[in-house]
Amino acid sequence: MSGLRQPGSARHLWTALLLLAALLLPGHAGARWVDLGGGGLEVRLLDSDGARSVIEISLGGFEATPVAIDGETYYRITLEGATVQEEPGFPALPDVRRSVIIPDEQDVAVRLLAAEHVDVPATPVAPSKGHLPRSIDPATVPYVFDAFYGTGGVYPPALVSAEDPYILRDLRGAVIDANVFQYLPASRTLRVYTRLLLEVAPSGPATINPLQRAEPLGRMDPQFAALYGRHFLNFGGGTRYTPVLEEGGLLIITYDSFRPAVEPLHRWKLQKGMPSKLVDLSTVGSTSAQIKAYIENEYHTSGIAYVLLVGDAAQVPTIAYRNGSDPSYSLITPDNYPDLFVGRFSAETLAQAATQVERTIAYERDAAAGESWPQWGMGIASSGGADRGHYGESDILHGELIRADLLAYGYTAVDRLYAPEAMAVQVTSALNAGRGIVNYTGHGSETAWSTTGFSNSHVAALTNDNMLPFICSVACMNGNFTNGNCFAEAWLRSTHDGQPVGAVAAYMSTINQSWAPPMDAQDEVVDLLVADRMRTIGGLFFNGSCLMIERNDTTGVKEFKCWTIFGDPSLIVRTREVEPMSAAHTGVLRLGQDSFALIVPGVPGALCALYADGVLYGSAFTDPSGAATITIAQPPLEPMTLLLTVTAFNRETLVEDIAVVPVSGAHLTIRAVEYLDGSGDGILNAGETVQMRLQLENVGDSTATGVSALIGSASGELTILAGSRTFPDIAPADTAWSDSAFVLAIASNCPDQRVVTIPLSFSGGERSLGQGLVGFAVQAPDIVIAEVQVDDTLGGNGNMRLDPGETAAIRISLANRGHYPLTDLAGLLTCDDSQVQVLEGSGSHPGLARGASGVLSPDFVVAVDAGFALTDAICR
Repeated sequence: MSGLRQPGSARHLWTALLLLAALLLPGHAGARWVDLGGGGLEVRLLDSDGARSVIEISLGGFEATPVAIDGETYYRITLEGATVQEEPGFPALPDVRRSVIIPDEQDVAVRLLAAEHVDVPATPVAPSKGHLPRSIDPATVPYVFDAFYGTGGVYPPALVSAEDPYILRDLRGAVIDANVFQYLPASRTLRVYTRLLLEVAPSGPATINPLQRAEPLGRMDPQFAALYGRHFLNFGGGTRYTPVLEEGGLLIITYDSFRPAVEPLHRWKLQKGMPSKLVDLSTVGSTSAQIKAYIENEYHTSGIAYVLLVGDAAQVPTIAYRNGSDPSYSLITPDNYPDLFVGRFSAETLAQAATQVERTIAYERDAAAGESWPQWGMGIASSGGADRGHYGESDILHGELIRADLLAYGYTAVDRLYAPEAMAVQVTSALNAGRGIVNYTGHGSETAWSTTGFSNSHVAALTNDNMLPFICSVACMNGNFTNGNCFAEAWLRSTHDGQPVGAVAAYMSTINQSWAPPMDAQDEVVDLLVADRMRTIGGLFFNGSCLMIERNDTTGVKEFKCWTIFGDPSLIVRTREVEPMSAAHTGVLRLGQDSFALIVPGVPGALCALYADGVLYGSAFTDPSGAATITIAQPPLEPMTLLLTVTAFNRETLVEDIAVVPVSGAHLTIRAVEYLDGSGDGILNAGETVQMRLQLENVGDSTATGVSALIGSASGELTILAGSRTFPDIAPADTAWSDSAFVLAIASNCPDQRVVTIPLSFSGGERSLGQGLVGFAVQAPDIVIAEVQVDDTLGGNGNMRLDPGETAAIRISLANRGHYPLTDLAGLLTCDDSQVQVLEGSGSHPGLARGASGVLSPDFVVAVDAGFALTDAICR
């Protein structure tokens, strides 16, 4: 089978294109698209003032899959972005469920402002079999019709409703449920609402789950802020919340005997700038109730965002729910949405705890620039699930769609290990070569994945020393750590010649998982990842489950409470080749100095921290320009050495010594830098000439005279046109700008977001007065394929997929994911497979602005031979 290949981004005129002929994959067999005059589902927030929200839901079509029941044809209805209601015996119809922020101390009601519908006759809807666990083959469960099918009623009876309010850490919300489908069994009619206009507004004082704040919301953890932006339709609407983003702390609760193994992790978290507290279980209490009470107190008093439990269930008990529920520790308020991110290092021995600490620190701290294994992925899927997965996807189709997302994001390759051919030896071989992410969707047990048969013993035999993936597993019982050594524990505990092997984190369940709801969560995890919206293990996995709860209600809650994070929830994942990073600063801190400024060129959002001997002196995130100022609440008063640690997403970690000394003589450091670009638009883009002005500060105790600055060996993407400039004399604690600007030329082929660095040395007369480093990220277009649509209405069966014997129009949508526009785009489509003929192979577009998308015109046209036997073809 030939592989689907995702071309790299292109900035040149002719853009490589990928035709996904893999739409022949199993999972939607027999489905037909019912076109109601537009695309699929669209949910839009039209207005929000912090209390009232107006939402518009539009529906332009849906899929209907025929199902034979007792000799008659019924239809299973699916709609991407909606979740099928699974009330046994009643029509299996999708509903649209979305969350909104509501006032802290008021209940809300939903009012229908407008509704438009069409009736689709002769469309009997199949009944639901209910939410079945993956341990049950849906084909063995017969269809049962509720008595409703013999009535003149309508199901579901209500169009819109608001569910009970919940609290998600900082905000109070409610799920709004809109039934865009209704079934009338007497006439076998499917009623489809093509437009609903809803108003969500206060209806009176809160009677359920009010949010009573001790003080106004002023600070917000960045990962939770990202969660809110994804979860709530109206986050950012209105003006109620303008919080400062400040990272929440980590609470580590360890079995007493494991403390020596855990202390290095505690020190590392402080060193990198994360507030961290390590406490022994004997201090907390030995029962789950005591642990929960301690966590709640730390949440309210310290604002922790992460909890890490260290020990197996016998050492650090879990909450009694089904087979055990660590996620229940995250439920601070009386609802089912998490207020914290919770994970576990399951260990029965000191050595098992130590390897989990070591792998976590090494993953965050020790990855070297140029390591590329994090951007290789793996997907494993069973051959089942057709019409039972979400949106009717089989496990394989689900895996293919995830794979396409990861490739489009920039993963080099994603393995396709699908039943029945996939084998354990393939998993071993790929992992030993280095993989950064693994998604599994299928069947499982307490000790293995059913597809491939990869088991605890296979994990123990791995040799992927410190090339450790994070794993999202949709399978039964993989994480049942309360009943022996489970599969997840093997991934986190295994070593090879003393080095960590297996995985750095795994999301695996303690129970038999359902078919569809966990697929919602897994999709959301990947969507967040490729959107760069969420970067911690806890943020990714728990936010995926938040969507699962929203879409699936009580079944989603059950799945969330049993889906366990094995690993550090505060771990920042790696998704690309590790990039180098540098920082410009004085290298010294004067005694009593209460702030420390630095520049991390081209790296916004980097966490910078000063630490020594178990004390975190201060931390700060770099701003969009890469600058940060660390505030030091209690400055050192005696000479010492501090560690400056800088960490950032997909970057190598920077650790440097900062000397705390009394400064004698003049010493210069960079205070500010200004850039004037050639086009005057304020954007430093590829191919233009840039003027750079520099401001220096004298942090010494004598005047700097005869000052000059010289650019050293700059990045290869830069040509230095004027590299030496003079400054006026600079008195102690004073600043001065360069007398004239440095001049630089950026290469025209410089990639988008490439960081260019400019080292500088400062002198006065014959004396060196210091060094510095500045830099910036170059802005350039980055054109990628956003969507491939197949229209086989005229030359095929109209199922919007390319089948053997069909001729179809292929609509290619492009997106500019770069940071600068590109004009006059053209595309050429060719195909390597002789069974696919390209009848119309060229298209064009006038141009795409930053963040814009557009369609190449005219549509491409291809024809597939009737004897086409593969599941995909490589087209460019």
